[in-house]
Amino acid sequence: MWKAPAHQPRPSAGSARARGRSGRWALQLPAPAAAQPERRLSHPTPPRFACAHLQRTDRNGHGGLRPPPVLGQTPRTRPSRTTERARKIDPYLIEVAVNAPTAQPIAFGSLPGRAHLDAPADGARVLLISTYELGHQPLGLASAAAALRRAGHDVRTLDVAVEPLAGAALRAVDLIAISVPMHTAARIALQVVEAIREAKIGARLVCFGLYASPLAEHLGHRAIEVVGGEYEAGLVEVAAQVAAHRSDAVAGSGGTPSLARQQYPIPDRRGLPGLDQYARVRRADGEHLAGYVEATRGCAHTCRHCPITPVYGGALRLVQRDTVLGDIAQQVEAGAHHITFGDPDFLNAVPHSMAILEEAHRRWPALTFDVTIKVEHLIEHAYVLGRLKGFGVIWITSAFESCNNAILE
Repeated sequence: MWKAPAHQPRPSAGSARARGRSGRWALQLPAPAAAQPERRLSHPTPPRFACAHLQRTDRNGHGGLRPPPVLGQTPRTRPSRTTERARKIDPYLIEVAVNAPTAQPIAFGSLPGRAHLDAPADGARVLLISTYELGHQPLGLASAAAALRRAGHDVRTLDVAVEPLAGAALRAVDLIAISVPMHTAARIALQVVEAIREAKIGARLVCFGLYASPLAEHLGHRAIEVVGGEYEAGLVEVAAQVAAHRSDAVAGSGGTPSLARQQYPIPDRRGLPGLDQYARVRRADGEHLAGYVEATRGCAHTCRHCPITPVYGGALRLVQRDTVLGDIAQQVEAGAHHITFGDPDFLNAVPHSMAILEEAHRRWPALTFDVTIKVEHLIEHAYVLGRLKGFGVIWITSAFESCNNAILE
């Protein structure tokens, strides 16, 4: 079993880096000499919703709602470790208190219903909304925006994790597409949809991303369309239908995700909040802005506990090398000194991923990285660990998952 290096203390049970219910750990690569200070991402504060503040809870559900956080303020002194832990978002130890009796509905003021807007000559007016992407600038929005803009549609973006959900943002749009790449994002998305319904916004509503297809029936009961799996082509089809005043099934709609191969465009991050609003990395030389990319989608494995399996069923899609490197380049230009590879398993396609990492290190030698790798692959491909470190990887996140606590202990 892989363990943290001997020179690093094992995280305590309540640590932000300690294992969660699934026994997740973040593994540091061994330092060549003296022990190095802990390096990790510091995530921003939770979404600014009165009804969807995220807070760590224990196994009995204690915790719950707390006052909205104040963003953009830097404390004069470093908070205590206990306070710092409480402020972090740990996706494996949090619950969204959207159904708590004391929760207040998302509200941005009642807006009058609008008449139908004629689509512009070059396409539809589209608003892309992200609710939560683990503290990173939302790749889901950037990828969708690139495909839609390339098809001639007018696209705006809104990340309610760091931006207020204002009524003005919902005016003059014909299509609202909400990204649901994970369970937490989907739960918050339902609250956003309710707010849109109450405000009588007449735009067509679509949810897209990994959790769209598994939730198709549930969302369909709320008159929300879904585009699952490889969602870019489906979203472009929906936008074209909106522009032509039609409504038909598209690729990835319903409960059947689209797994069609595609030439991925470089994500278009124009209009998104700056990287200073998102996760940062703490290294020995200080705190730095961090970016986020994915070199693959899906996963070659079919683990029953994983939400990827019902969608991709063991299928793996490789994001073209030039697309990934182009996305890294624009984030480096925006100030990123560290890049997180968000692939479900970075070693699902070893030659592909390692070639991208090697080229990124060649172009930006000072850039550091972190990756996620399945324990099985850490053992199988142990020979690449030294190369990972040489190319700038400063930690690896893995998962030790079992229903037996004794095994995890």
